[in-house]
Amino acid sequence: MPARATAALLILIIAFGGWLRLPRPIDRTYVGSDEGFCAAYVTALDNSGLRGWPQLIARYIEDEKHGRKTVGKDTVLPPTRILFLGSAHLVRELTDCESLEALRRISWAASIATLLLGAVFVSRLGLWKRRPAASTPLQSDEGVASTTSPAATLAVTAFLACSPLLIHLAHRALIDGFFALTALLAVWGLWESLRAPNDRRWLALYAAALIAMVITKENAAFAYAALLGIVALNRWLRIGTVTRPLLLVTFAAPALGAGLLILAAGGLAPLLEAYRLNATKSVLLPYALKTGDGPWHRYILDFLLVSPAITLLAIAALGGTRWSDPAKRHLALFLLISYACMAQVRYGMNMRYGAMWALPLCWLAYSLLAAFAEKLAPRFRTAALTSTVLLVCATELHSYRKLFVAGHIYDPVPGALAMPLQMWKPNQ
Repeated sequence: MPARATAALLILIIAFGGWLRLPRPIDRTYVGSDEGFCAAYVTALDNSGLRGWPQLIARYIEDEKHGRKTVGKDTVLPPTRILFLGSAHLVRELTDCESLEALRRISWAASIATLLLGAVFVSRLGLWKRRPAASTPLQSDEGVASTTSPAATLAVTAFLACSPLLIHLAHRALIDGFFALTALLAVWGLWESLRAPNDRRWLALYAAALIAMVITKENAAFAYAALLGIVALNRWLRIGTVTRPLLLVTFAAPALGAGLLILAAGGLAPLLEAYRLNATKSVLLPYALKTGDGPWHRYILDFLLVSPAITLLAIAALGGTRWSDPAKRHLALFLLISYACMAQVRYGMNMRYGAMWALPLCWLAYSLLAAFAEKLAPRFRTAALTSTVLLVCATELHSYRKLFVAGHIYDPVPGALAMPLQMWKPNQ
């Protein structure tokens, strides 16, 4: 396909994904507790601005210690997610909209940015296949050209555009889609830094993404563990080159992010106390006890309910395609390590937390389709690959309509997902 036609088609895919993410009236009819807490924090910053964060955290600690009679039921989110809340505060100041609407606009913008970043990231995977790093020669592999071609960029972007979870998060004032953007940015920054070890611009991107992760949400610990694992195992996986500046950034950037959190909290002690109160009380919430636990394969089951085709293809790709492609080693390792960490948290599981796995899952799914297409006669490959990609996108959109539009699901937990799929009824 000519370059201009590819670019035009990519623009159409991104525009379609943006259209799917436009606000819907139905998403304004219900406000969840997490959305309400975040909106209250954004409103509280109206008078004091960002300088009032220490008082905001001090008030949270006081309320959690003494101001709430029911320990588990009335626990609220801590105001330590400063990048998400601060961005919404800035939007509110610039547009004079309500706090809840400012949060929704940030979620929508983060979802669009994730779509754009995914397209750029996948296209860069192909660029480095054509121009590999001198210090890490790549091995040739059957089907690799298909997973790094312009077709891969189009297909993976289409998968992201039609992702039920990402579309849903774009409509809600929830932090998970925003955090997924920062995590994906860090994964990309690390990839580029490994592949181009002498280019400090990619190190700057990687550092900024790590800082953004840390000051966005506590789940940064899981994503960071995966990134650290990639760096530690690179000696054997040969994804790229680990340099001293890369190691410095990997450890110093999160420390700087933690320093910003300490500054916002007014000291280390208030920050640790806020985290302690949230950790100890959140596991007592009736909702967490009911929906937040499960076996190690809980996330797999959740994703099978929401995105069955992508999930099955991605799982099959882990063992069904060769590991000689550094892109597969990089993305799969991030997915597997972060999954292993998140699956250990009792009463703290939710499919929303797995939004950062969207691009690795979509890329792996496409890699398997491309490997199958490579086994066909050349004249059938394009038609077969195009039709299967469109079929997968259709299943994704059908799942979104059935679960989040017709099913009116707010939080994609197993019980809520089972009812629209007629797998379980409350009166049984």
